Amino acid sequence: MKERRKPTAKEMLFCYYFHQLRNGREAAARAGYLPIMAENTAMKLLQRKDIHRVLKGLDQEYEKGRLQNDIISGLKRLAFGSVSDSMKLIFQDELPELEKLDFFAISEIKRPKDGALEIKFFDRFKALEKLLEISEEASGQDGIAGLYHALEQSARIIQDQADENGNS
Repeated sequence: MKERRKPTAKEMLFCYYFHQLRNGREAAARAGYLPIMAENTAMKLLQRKDIHRVLKGLDQEYEKGRLQNDIISGLKRLAFGSVSDSMKLIFQDELPELEKLDFFAISEIKRPKDGALEIKFFDRFKALEKLLEISEEASGQDGIAGLYHALEQSARIIQDQADENGNS
């Protein structure tokens, strides 16, 4: 039975750089392989199963982290985002250009028989609870400190966005 090969520290460094750059020659050179042989070295390394396993693991960890960041961003939008675009639907006589409006916080829109418009929003408090839960898991902080930290960061982001748009 063939023994499984384990990547060396230099090969692991190659994997890290390849994961970041997606360029074998550059990854090999940055990992410390001779620049003149970098392309050949990269081709040989990329043919090995152990290197493929390491790269697959790096890709999975990256995707997991990216998914978590997307979830946190969405929860922050629900908890702290504006509903002003939704109000335009209610208070404008003419229908605004829908493609330009942000309806992320809306969970449901209805127009009953009487012609009125009903808009239901996602629960901001539930979004805050989820942010608190994620924050506690990530930092090990107690509930109040985690919530305060999440609120502080979100408020800073909202203020920065307002400053960029010229609002106060």
